[in-house]
Amino acid sequence: MKRLLVASAAAIFGAGAAFADYTLFIIDDENQDVDIYAVASDDGDWAAIRMDGDDGELLEGGAARAAVGARMVADEMLDGEHRHGHSHVSIGSSDSHSHVSIIDGDSAVFVQSDEEADTSQVVITSGDGEQVLVDSADGVSRVEISGADADSARDFIEDLDDAPRHLRRAMIEALDL
Repeated sequence: MKRLLVASAAAIFGAGAAFADYTLFIIDDENQDVDIYAVASDDGDWAAIRMDGDDGELLEGGAARAAVGARMVADEMLDGEHRHGHSHVSIGSSDSHSHVSIIDGDSAVFVQSDEEADTSQVVITSGDGEQVLVDSADGVSRVEISGADADSARDFIEDLDDAPRHLRRAMIEALDL
């Protein structure tokens, strides 16, 4: 999973936002022992592979969107006022909560954790609009990479070593990649 995340993030940030049509998702639900790998296009097309142990299934359209669910990252971390403009560093903590934000022009890194709620969030944005979100709460970890082009989305699917080849091919076909 770590190799997949690093390769996907490198592909996205190297691609540039000019052809950014896809968002990639990786979800690891330790509570249900399920992994979900999904791709959504800006046109509204969705496809996902849901792996339950060695068993997998292809989900399309609304079923894929429902499997991914709502974005978990706190809205205040993505507030436009904090994402663009000046440069600064902010670090804070309390008994159970800590945060770090580093902003340099239009690029930013936000890290937030809450020990009592057992949650953590990381948001990395580039000046070109690419964004990587990592969120973990209650046994569910989620990575969302926005700003992918079609080649990066196809590479992401082809690199899903946990998913059987026939499901990867079906997902690529479902998204016309």
